[in-house]
Amino acid sequence: FRENKQNKERAEILSHELLEMRFEVLKNQIDPHFMFNNLNTLAALIDSNQAKAQQFIEEFSDLHRYVLDTIEQPVVTVAQELKFIKSYVFLQQMRHNEAIILHDAIPEEVYDLHIPPFSLQIVIENAIKHNAADISRPLKIELSYINGCLEVKNNISTPISSRPSTGLGQNNLMKRYQLLSETLPTCVKKEDTYIVRLPFI
Repeated sequence: FRENKQNKERAEILSHELLEMRFEVLKNQIDPHFMFNNLNTLAALIDSNQAKAQQFIEEFSDLHRYVLDTIEQPVVTVAQELKFIKSYVFLQQMRHNEAIILHDAIPEEVYDLHIPPFSLQIVIENAIKHNAADISRPLKIELSYINGCLEVKNNISTPISSRPSTGLGQNNLMKRYQLLSETLPTCVKKEDTYIVRLPFI
């Protein structure tokens, strides 16, 4: 009886945490700044490059479709998350004049393994937010498979108007993993690189 009661209480806590995280994800995707920045980028592309503008619309649509399709799912495949992250990075590349370079070296044999949805997006969003990116010194983001984890590595360059990190994105990422696994992501800051490793669920 005690075990059943504890399990029920734990299930209620998990349900509450998942609802909070889903709300945070939706809030981030419909954030006025995110929408405004993307619409500004699209407006500029329509005048200068209609082919890129069409691709921008398609990637923007794919990004929001993914959010709606996966918001109720505790985990997604690596393949699903990669497809989403490439749409997300494309939008960011257009906004930053292609000063963001994404190199994907994740082998296909791990495509069917699982991670929490939006895990890669949180890590990459933090990399973009906390580093300068321009043509002379682009932000390079490398995705790879190391020691049973997805590794995200980026070079470090301080933005001109750097604001202290709140740690909110990283805390949300850790919360998602705590609900699903005993193995948590690791973050390592070196002299010129930042590395995050995401374990599979």
